[in-house]
Amino acid sequence: VRCVQETVMVGFRKGKTWSPVMEKLMIQLVDLGMEQKKYLLIAEAINSFKGISQVSNASSLELVINYFFSKVEKFFTDIYSQTQEGLLEQVGQEETGENLLLSALNVKQTNAKEALKNAWTILWDTMRQLLDILSKNKKLEGLYQQYSDRAFDMCKKYNSKQEFKRVTECIRSHLQTIIRLQGNPKVSALPMYINLGDAESNDVQLKIRFQQLTISNEFEQWQESFKTIEDINILMAKRRGTKAVKPSGLSQYFQNLATIFRKCEYYLYHTYCLYQHFQIYRRYSKANLEEINKKASQLVLAILCTPPISIENELNSESKQRISSLMSSSGIVLTREEMVNNIRYNNILETASPKIAELFYLIEDNFDIFSFTTRTEQILKEIAADDNLKPVSYTHLTLPTIYSVQISVVAVSLKKKNMPHT
Repeated sequence: VRCVQETVMVGFRKGKTWSPVMEKLMIQLVDLGMEQKKYLLIAEAINSFKGISQVSNASSLELVINYFFSKVEKFFTDIYSQTQEGLLEQVGQEETGENLLLSALNVKQTNAKEALKNAWTILWDTMRQLLDILSKNKKLEGLYQQYSDRAFDMCKKYNSKQEFKRVTECIRSHLQTIIRLQGNPKVSALPMYINLGDAESNDVQLKIRFQQLTISNEFEQWQESFKTIEDINILMAKRRGTKAVKPSGLSQYFQNLATIFRKCEYYLYHTYCLYQHFQIYRRYSKANLEEINKKASQLVLAILCTPPISIENELNSESKQRISSLMSSSGIVLTREEMVNNIRYNNILETASPKIAELFYLIEDNFDIFSFTTRTEQILKEIAADDNLKPVSYTHLTLPTIYSVQISVVAVSLKKKNMPHT
């Protein structure tokens, strides 16, 4: 194995070009390396083979990488299929005294766990090494995206939040390296240079991050989701002045950002992102009227849950600027009052569910603290019982919430009226 690896590395250092013989050598090296468990040597040889083949025959490199990973994946699945259900969940967990005692009493299960842990480690080490190899080459962008998606799918399949975090850190480091090389005259002249201003390269990076964002939301890793949103925002900023991001991408961006802000209880930001998402969705998507109705209903309910004085006001100026830049290039976010007016005059109420539109009129236009309770409570119960509205309902939209929001609205309004004119 070492001999074949050195042959490839010497070929790379001497500037040899790709040949079918080199490809056959690499396939044989993978077979021998797997038999002798020399996984790191295989990865090093593939990295050298990349230098020989990445320009002249990228498809050959793809063939070797796919062959190698299929072997590693089979090695893992063969061991995994023979282990007891639930054993993989114990891999990576801290060993307690009770677990060590049980392991000592059950040698067979301990051996199975060690074998599974070893195969699991090899699988993920190989995945990260291959991602490193593929990350900085324009000609290999498609394969890089393919393996990124494959890594995310594996995290989801085996419900591995720990490995998901490691993969995202790996992919984020690749993006930081690419950003650092932007505009470097020594690198930009090379054929494998990745220019994030190029729409095609930018789209590949965005697709990876949107897939990453979907999984992090499913795993409820909100801090990771926020970091991913920041990466997406950086990528979108890099292509300004060239081909714009597709409306579907922007719509997805604001929808995910709204989900993150809702979990953080930043209701003003949540509502603003929903508003941006709805505007794009209604204008550009080919969705039917029912879907648009649900989106409009969700937006109206979100506004009704948004207090005029929210916790966003407690953020320091640096945090406000950082978060606002994710929602608007100007850093300006609409207030609750401005969004309420937009709801009234942009044909959104007419698009929403009649029950939710009526609730809006009762609360925002005809609010009477002494008389509106009965009808409002009835509408809230109807919304909760309506299966079509369950996906857009807000569990914290209750009468006490409405009272507190509207009292705050009145208080803010009175304060503005009583302020001395300057």
